[in-house]
Amino acid sequence: MKSTYRNIAKLQDDFTNLFQIQDEFSDFKIIIEDPKNPNEEKIFYTHRSILNCRSDYFQALFRSKMKEYQEGKILFKNISSNIMEKILGFIYTGSLQVTNEDAVEILVLAKKFFFPEIVNFLADFIAESIDVSNVADLLQISNQFDSPELHVHCINFLIKNFQEFLDSQNFKYLSQQDILNVLDAPNLRVISESTLFYSVLSWGKYQENIQSENHELTQEEKEILSRKIASCIEKIRLCDIDMKELETIDGLNVVSSQVISDLKTFHFLRSDFKFFSDYEKMKLDAMQKGINIFTTRSTFPKGTIFINREWELWLKKHINNDSFFQAMEMGFSTTQDGFSCSKFHLNCDRKSPILVVIQTENNCIFGGFSNVGWNTLRSYNYFISDPNAFCFSLKRIDSQEPVLFPIRKNEKSKAIYYHEEWGPSFGKDVAVYRDLRSGECYDFGNTYKIPSEIKDDSKKIREFLCGSPFWKVKFIDVYFDSSSEKKDNPYNSYYY
Repeated sequence: MKSTYRNIAKLQDDFTNLFQIQDEFSDFKIIIEDPKNPNEEKIFYTHRSILNCRSDYFQALFRSKMKEYQEGKILFKNISSNIMEKILGFIYTGSLQVTNEDAVEILVLAKKFFFPEIVNFLADFIAESIDVSNVADLLQISNQFDSPELHVHCINFLIKNFQEFLDSQNFKYLSQQDILNVLDAPNLRVISESTLFYSVLSWGKYQENIQSENHELTQEEKEILSRKIASCIEKIRLCDIDMKELETIDGLNVVSSQVISDLKTFHFLRSDFKFFSDYEKMKLDAMQKGINIFTTRSTFPKGTIFINREWELWLKKHINNDSFFQAMEMGFSTTQDGFSCSKFHLNCDRKSPILVVIQTENNCIFGGFSNVGWNTLRSYNYFISDPNAFCFSLKRIDSQEPVLFPIRKNEKSKAIYYHEEWGPSFGKDVAVYRDLRSGECYDFGNTYKIPSEIKDDSKKIREFLCGSPFWKVKFIDVYFDSSSEKKDNPYNSYYY
């Protein structure tokens, strides 16, 4: 029979007392010079054996037999005595108390004294309080004191909250390398490339101390600014900026005339279906050469169903909710979640707004958008109201031109349909069956408006989306606002 007695709390108390009480056994003094008053010093009486076994920094100091070792003391300047006391407390007891106010200072000292476990802990701790107002400062700290752990947290925050950060006017405080790191991220979502361009322009002016609010840029200033922002401009998807805005940018003379000329050609080819193959070739050449200005940036999280940039911009225009696109994530996909109705409801119920994209076996793509979700307010089947819901078609058998189907005013109470044994369904118009492998649009046009040219032909109405009123599902992707569970949606109480 064996038994082990442990009293860790008593051990910590004893070592705390050892650190706090000056006695004849202390053999090394740590002196902190007050940064604000060099004539005042704080002395900590410590023990070489403890410092040696607990800190790689002090172990190296003692083994080197340097002056500090010989004299039995070391002086630190520009360090807060309170922060040093916390670090020494950790050395003696293994316990560390951290607050939002002193976390960064402790992180800096933990790096100096080689405490990787504290550094990792503090990086995670600080990450919980990162926001758009302090992320630029924290990035500077992570760069200055070589803290890759904190740096990763900051970059990830910027990527996830990029548009909000742009709106905060703090972009100009970033380093050039940090800007490039963020703009290179494949999952970066940019609502407006034009806004990004002008943010980079303001950043360049701030970095080069160019004050241009009240005067035109001189030729010398334009050349300096052009060189400064060149590498950042290469990361902006200038092809997503409309022609009118490009004319304004051209007038600034900070982007090469050849790039502007190529962009105009790109826009012309993209605007006319007759030149679609030339447009695709130009885009492919740009991608192969790694030229970002001719390649579009995806707003959507990566889903199974390919949504090209033109469809993205079209959906953004009609959804007209930038915050939705900033927080959007793919909540359900038949590719990753399977054709499971219960998994669909588990992932998507009580989430809003919602965007559903369906691809059929014959490769037609359509879906719907609503500000409400499937709310499980009742156990039985029911309709839920949304006056701004709509259905859409992105790709039909004979066309890749998007078509909008807004909700009929007198049918707004039937925007989406909830049944625990049905998949995503919009009104009586688009319904996915319980197996998620098939669906129908037999009553298409009942709840949502249809194009006037087919309104009198019931056969064309039923076959408009995918050539048949009944269809087989190839993929389903459902997107929603990732923060929707934290918000009270005013639509969530509307049901019929």
